[in-house]
Amino acid sequence: PAGRDFVWLVLDAPPDWRSLPGQFVNILCESDVREARASEGRVLDEADGWPETTGLELGGRRAFGRRPYSISRVECRGRQVRLHLLVQVKGPGSRFLGSRPVGSAVDLVGPLGTHFDPPDGDRLCVLVSGGCGLVPIFGLAEWLAEAGRRVVNLFGAATLDAMPLGFSDRPRPTGERLEETAAANEFALGGATTFLATDDGSAGFRGPVTAALETYLDGPGRGEPAALYGCGPKAML
Repeated sequence: PAGRDFVWLVLDAPPDWRSLPGQFVNILCESDVREARASEGRVLDEADGWPETTGLELGGRRAFGRRPYSISRVECRGRQVRLHLLVQVKGPGSRFLGSRPVGSAVDLVGPLGTHFDPPDGDRLCVLVSGGCGLVPIFGLAEWLAEAGRRVVNLFGAATLDAMPLGFSDRPRPTGERLEETAAANEFALGGATTFLATDDGSAGFRGPVTAALETYLDGPGRGEPAALYGCGPKAML
């Protein structure tokens, strides 16, 4: 488990797997097909291994097919490659993935999509994320740190309980003051400087992460050339 409604999905990948931070995979959630057939009392045509749809299935609560999931990080140990995906359990597809026993096979297509690029020069890398936008930031922070880049993370959520993070110690609220924390286990892996923000002030800076960013740029990061990376809700971006 990775916090309320979140689970880590760790997949063994082929030794020649290559992906970059920001890319994603499409995973087939097979249980959706079985649930749709059983609940609606009809047989779906699975000729060639792919069921026909009427559009109703795709728009309903039991929609089936492939679901996109961002790659959180890639772990390489010799020829062993593992993909770490942070999945928010909300519907039948994510419940299917979150309940798979260890050793289960998963049908996926990837890597897909565009990726983040390193900045020009020696600029400070400031990573800003909110809610589920945090998912690809883990790998990005590690990737930049391994390349010798200086990294600062600012992550925001509605409340502390809504943060999909593991904490070595419960982060304390700091009001309108921005205070670095080393309590977030996932960010500690990359050794990046990390600041937290919560809308209700239950942990770290009180307010949206965009306000925390402004405070950082007016304070600790003032006058330093920086490259900004962002991932989160459209309103945040």
